[in-house]
Amino acid sequence: MKEKFLAELIAEERGKDIKFLFLPVGHCDLNAIELIWAFLKNKVAENNVVGGTQRVYEVTLDCIKLVDSFLWKKCISKAEEYEKLYWERDKLVERNIWDPTFESKFSVHRERFVQCRRNE
Repeated sequence: MKEKFLAELIAEERGKDIKFLFLPVGHCDLNAIELIWAFLKNKVAENNVVGGTQRVYEVTLDCIKLVDSFLWKKCISKAEEYEKLYWERDKLVERNIWDPTFESKFSVHRERFVQCRRNE
């Protein structure tokens, strides 16, 4: 019998039909918080022209103020785009694993994925 997480048990007890998606910890594409961290690191790097621990701290506090609901929504949407892309890729593999033209189809899909990453 498969072990269940507490959240799954609570949902079952309450009769909820909830499907849980357990993501790898810190997965950079599927977790919006990782996209927020990337945004913050880039902003701090852009604005930290002087250097030094105190200055990095001050710049970080300023940059945190830029994280608003609009940015969160944007990051969540981007994570959802990646999720759809991964599901599509998984279906592609499932559907075409025995197809002799599989490699060429996968190459086209891989190129779309790479292009999506470039456009971030």
